[in-house]
Amino acid sequence: MGRFQLVSFIDLYDVAKQNFIALQEGAVTPAKVFNALCSLEHLRDWVVSDPALSHISDEAQGINDLGYKEENILHSFYIIRQLCNAHKHFNIEKQTPMTEAKAGFGMGRYGRGEYGIGEPSYKVTVGEVDRSFLEIATEAMNIWDDFVERNGLLENAQN
Repeated sequence: MGRFQLVSFIDLYDVAKQNFIALQEGAVTPAKVFNALCSLEHLRDWVVSDPALSHISDEAQGINDLGYKEENILHSFYIIRQLCNAHKHFNIEKQTPMTEAKAGFGMGRYGRGEYGIGEPSYKVTVGEVDRSFLEIATEAMNIWDDFVERNGLLENAQN
C-alpha cells in the first residue's frame, strides 16, 4: 500500500492525536513540534481525500479551506500550514508567521524542562500578533476532535 498502514483520515487523526499528546507531555522539543505540526497540517488534505468521508465532503472542504484563505491568517490551520511548509521544505526566508524559540529559567510550562533551565517556549508572530505554538496546536486539535466527534467518525471506524 505504501502508506505505512495509514489508509484513512481516522488513521492519520490517531497519529496527530498521539503527536499532540507527546507534545503536551514532558518538555517541548523541536522533534515533538515538527511531528505535531506536520500531522496536524496534513489532516486537512486527508479529510477531503478519504472516500469514506464523501457523505460529509462539504464540511470537510470547509475545514480544508481554513488553511488556505488569506482572511484566515490568524486561524490555527492557516498558521500551521505556513509553518509546516516552511519547515518541511527548509524555507529559511523571513515570512509570516515568524517563530522564535526561547529557553531558560521561567520559560515554558512549569516543571516541564530540566531544573533551572525550563522547556523551550515557541512564540509565533503573525503580523503584530504573538501566540504560543502550544496554544495554536491546541486550538487546531480541538477543532479536529470536535469534527471527529460531531460526525461519529471514531464509532464508525470501530464498527
